Amino acid sequence: MNDLNEPATHCRVHCMDGSCHLLSLRGSTSVDDVLHLLHARGAVPGGCPELLLGHRILGRHCLWRDVAAGCDELQLVLLRASLHVDFSDNLLLPSGVDALVQGLPSRANQLRAVSLARTGLCGEEGGTIVARLLQACPSLEFLDISGNNGFGAVSLLSSSVSVSSIAAGIPTCYSLQHLVMSDCGIDGSTSGRHLAHFLAMLPNLQKLDIHSNNHLGSDGVLAFAQTLRSSNKTMCSLQVVNLGDTGVEGAAGGTAIAQMLASMPHLFMLDLANNGGFGAQGLLAFGQHLDSTPDRTLAKIDLQHCSLPGDLEPHHFDALLAKCPNMEVVDVGEEHAFDSLSSLNTAPRLRAVRSDDESLAIWHDLHLQLAGTSASPQQESFNLGDTLVIELCKSSRLRSLKLEHGSLTTCDDGIALARLLGAMHSLENLSLYGNPTFGAHAFGTFVKSCPRCCSVRLLNLGECGLAGSDSGTALAHLVEKMPGLSSLLVRKNFRLQNDGVHSFASALSCNAMEALDLGCCSLAKRTGAAAVLRIVQMSPALRTLSVSGNPQLEEIGLCLLVEQILLNTSVRSLSLASCGLSMQDMHLQTLFPSGSSRLERLDLSGNTEIGPQGLHALLCQLPISLQHVDVSDCGLESVSGGAAIASMVQRCNGQGQLTS
Repeated sequence: MNDLNEPATHCRVHCMDGSCHLLSLRGSTSVDDVLHLLHARGAVPGGCPELLLGHRILGRHCLWRDVAAGCDELQLVLLRASLHVDFSDNLLLPSGVDALVQGLPSRANQLRAVSLARTGLCGEEGGTIVARLLQACPSLEFLDISGNNGFGAVSLLSSSVSVSSIAAGIPTCYSLQHLVMSDCGIDGSTSGRHLAHFLAMLPNLQKLDIHSNNHLGSDGVLAFAQTLRSSNKTMCSLQVVNLGDTGVEGAAGGTAIAQMLASMPHLFMLDLANNGGFGAQGLLAFGQHLDSTPDRTLAKIDLQHCSLPGDLEPHHFDALLAKCPNMEVVDVGEEHAFDSLSSLNTAPRLRAVRSDDESLAIWHDLHLQLAGTSASPQQESFNLGDTLVIELCKSSRLRSLKLEHGSLTTCDDGIALARLLGAMHSLENLSLYGNPTFGAHAFGTFVKSCPRCCSVRLLNLGECGLAGSDSGTALAHLVEKMPGLSSLLVRKNFRLQNDGVHSFASALSCNAMEALDLGCCSLAKRTGAAAVLRIVQMSPALRTLSVSGNPQLEEIGLCLLVEQILLNTSVRSLSLASCGLSMQDMHLQTLFPSGSSRLERLDLSGNTEIGPQGLHALLCQLPISLQHVDVSDCGLESVSGGAAIASMVQRCNGQGQLTS
């Protein structure tokens, strides 16, 4: 590692799992370099890694010759789990983020993920602040600065966050693995070059998302690719790139993307969706100009809404597939018939030409079958269509089925769905989201007709019109028929209310649920909270609970719910998003009970009346076990908002007394 002219010393690192790693290290190697090497070897499974020399923690940026000269034995430990913080949609502005950076703990190694989306970062000042944040968080793995495009930041003259200022303000950042810069005003060839210089400082980046930079264009992508090539930079770790809606068009766009991939040898997934001008010429040019690399790993490509012609044929893909032997999924969207491209299945590894084969590629056709059935009074045509669909599902061993947004309306639809589930013995994920009349007309019939479905793991009944006690009781019976169910989502059933949730709780038997979403179900006060607690009591494996969007719980219901959840259950993740938490209307300092807690994730997003003072009040009893905290859109503005967020990070970092 580092200067090859330096003499190397050997050191054994003992890990918590009992394994031992022998490293050859040089004096100019940093402790951080050693940790990255151990991470690459799989010796660091998670948490916050530190190296111990005896009982002394070695500073991450210290050089080997300064801290451990002559040492031949070290201990790798994980002191604390990581901390992920989301404070998007708060108008912090550069001054607020600067206050946040200044208030961070001196050793912010615990901070692993930060989202600064739509926080008013703009221009060179915004870019400089982002660079300072990266320097202050040496272990940061995820950064989201999307939506900082200058609009609504300070004035109409504000520019988007400066990529060149970020690149100029940071040294090589080894920890960052996932970067999101969608809708950041990255425009044209100049921005493309600046982006390349920035990414060249991120050698371990695995995922890059720059979608919705509408004016980046073919010229910008080409400049990005050429800058990487001229600087002899290869992004060996990059696996996923999202270039959706970036204005790449035609043959020039396809050529630019092909040149970009020359610097990304291990890319696994490429998203080009919503580039309306790409078309068949772009697809052909992409395949023709892609270099012939025998070990290319590209396996998935998204070409939805790319203006591909209706008469798309296999020869359009010949050049691309010839140079991508590991290609598995090509998604060309629902505008193309699945069967029309079936000959592409002769490619060595290609599994699907619309979507992953674990999902129902013909779910839209199934929707048409059911819609046609409900519109026809003839029972014979119904049986024929139903039988065809069932036979199709039997043979396909599908694991995921979506019948969303008005696919189900009548009792006959419910009976047909029940028969369908009886034929799908491998089904794991079932989503019926967005069928608002299903609950009123067909849900009870469906539950009565539904067979035992032991394979189903996830059930999404969001916005299905479930209402009152009858729906609640039927829901409990459905859970009983799905003994393997681990995730149940019933959000946006606004008419379920206390009566429905109480009936669900009363009829529910002991179950295996691990995640439950009761968001936007009109739960109110102590009665609603008590019903939720009854469900939690009957679900001993429950780890994730959401009651977001239920402001009618009010302070009396929230206090009861939070106290019992934190002190008497095994729930690890709790969402109180958009529950009306307010500094003026509630005693936020008493919302969280004192005492030990196992809570790891807390979502407070959308509580716009919390503000800086409210966040400080919450921090008095905030569980220090937290690893993920979402305070997006919580009214945290400018310097006071940034300082409050910094105090929250200190609290979760277990450092000292909080200051206001």
